[in-house]
Amino acid sequence: MGKKTAASEATKQALQEAFWELYKNKSIEKISVREITERAGYNRGTFYLYYKDVYDILEQSEQLLIREIYNTGFFPEGKNPSYDTNQLIAWILDIYQKNFEKFKILLGTHGDPGFTKTLQGIMKRELSCTLKIPDDINPQAADYYIEFVISGILAVIVKWLSEGDQFPLDEFIRSMIHMLSPLSNVHFIE
Repeated sequence: MGKKTAASEATKQALQEAFWELYKNKSIEKISVREITERAGYNRGTFYLYYKDVYDILEQSEQLLIREIYNTGFFPEGKNPSYDTNQLIAWILDIYQKNFEKFKILLGTHGDPGFTKTLQGIMKRELSCTLKIPDDINPQAADYYIEFVISGILAVIVKWLSEGDQFPLDEFIRSMIHMLSPLSNVHFIE
């Protein structure tokens, strides 16, 4: 990586960090480019080298977060995948430790509904092939069943994020795996 590229990445990182600090306490509509650049120590022109506006920095930040999740290569493969429960927990803990504040903000009260919808879409795409669809469900209703399960998972995650560390993450994950196991074709290895 050349000096110019490294400096460019450092600048983008500083602008994103300033954005997240502001977004933690303000809704997106109330954040200005001026506030981001002042907090990051750059001028407005520098901001516009990388982003069109405040919504663009949000979108690019969300895309980085999604790529980080996908780049782990931990999503199920095939109809009856197996997971080592401890490896799954370690993977989730790693993502949590790196991105807890961002998830908390994005899924919180003044977060981005678009990100929630994107996350639901990813969960649906990645998990729907692993869910057991009850035999008595009409094929047209199966999509509603999958949506119900995915929405429930997301609602529980949002509840846990909003309550902070009242329930340790590893225990939370283990209890979620236990609750979801009967609904899944995934084999969890203890």
